[in-house]
Amino acid sequence: MKRVTKLFWSFNIIKIETWLGEMSEEGYVLEDINTLTREFIFKKATSKKLIYKIDYLEKGNKNISNTLKYNGWNTVVNKGRWIFLCNENQASINPSRENLLRRNKNIKIMLGAFGLYCCFYLGTISIIMPSTFLLGALGSIDIKESFSFSTAQIVFFLILTMNLYLYYKINKLNKELLREKDSKSEYEEIMNDFNLENDSEVIYKTRLGWIYSPDKTMDWLENMELKGYNLHKISKIGSTFYFKKGSPRKVKYIADYKNKTDNMYYEIYKQDGWKLLYNSFGNIFKWSVWGKEYEDKIPKMYSDVEEIKKQAKNVLIIHSLLYLPLIFIELYIIMTDISNFINKRIDSLSISILSIVLVIEFSIFYINIFRYYLRTKKRIEEYKIP
Repeated sequence: MKRVTKLFWSFNIIKIETWLGEMSEEGYVLEDINTLTREFIFKKATSKKLIYKIDYLEKGNKNISNTLKYNGWNTVVNKGRWIFLCNENQASINPSRENLLRRNKNIKIMLGAFGLYCCFYLGTISIIMPSTFLLGALGSIDIKESFSFSTAQIVFFLILTMNLYLYYKINKLNKELLREKDSKSEYEEIMNDFNLENDSEVIYKTRLGWIYSPDKTMDWLENMELKGYNLHKISKIGSTFYFKKGSPRKVKYIADYKNKTDNMYYEIYKQDGWKLLYNSFGNIFKWSVWGKEYEDKIPKMYSDVEEIKKQAKNVLIIHSLLYLPLIFIELYIIMTDISNFINKRIDSLSISILSIVLVIEFSIFYINIFRYYLRTKKRIEEYKIP
């Protein structure tokens, strides 16, 4: 019996598969895995070459398909939704990576969101530091006391470092899995966007936070088309719009929000002549941008205008649940800081700068999305058109 610990094995799937094959050639065959302690347990056996694949099953599914079994794949370990398969021969059909990619994408979104918040926090601190040193030089505050790191702050920076490391690993793993599928990697998509920006025939415009006013952004795209700037594509992260100078044309653009989508959702609209130009990678804010050229009658994506109103309402509810608690938390921090300053428990209000900036930013986001809801509601009630 041999035990080997691999702390971040789920972030190195392909390397782990290769390593398991090498262990089998050394005479150690995988027998079990402890997902809690991250331990791989091997039993001593005859040396032989095995091919391993790690799959992530659909929720509630415990078995592999008959097709995989027919191609020589056998289940070695099944823990939760993780399943480890092995094959003595190179099979023509391998386990799908779709569920694994979907899982990794969700993890990447969570890590990315946390990382962005941390970067924003650090950026705000970098603004606070020069003013704090200036006040320290003037003798207004004690610099040493102001910048003393608490245990919580040290833990925060350690978590941030780990977050960046895991984001790098999961991003690298996704690229490897995508290459394995013989499809474009995320790196290639990013490089394509970079090449477009350096194309003299392409005009690109950046609109950060357009999802908080999606109707205005769609109107802007339609006006660009009337001026002869034809939308070529939208960047993968959705912030940059690429246009090519051409002939003026009438195109209806719609930003569609859906909590859950399936292949049928995309197929229905594509059959109706709509072209998918952007599809966000988030699960909470699942936005899609569709476009359809027309001559006289403006095309509609929804026949029922109440569906449009319901969609705008869902967007408002999601953002209310996200931003309102954050705004109240930051306001509480500001009031507590002011109270401590008045009672002379602290010498500086520098900590409130971050909270004030966050309150302003979150409030702007929420107000914009609330105004979007009101505009949509008014448009439906007055004009009865999408």
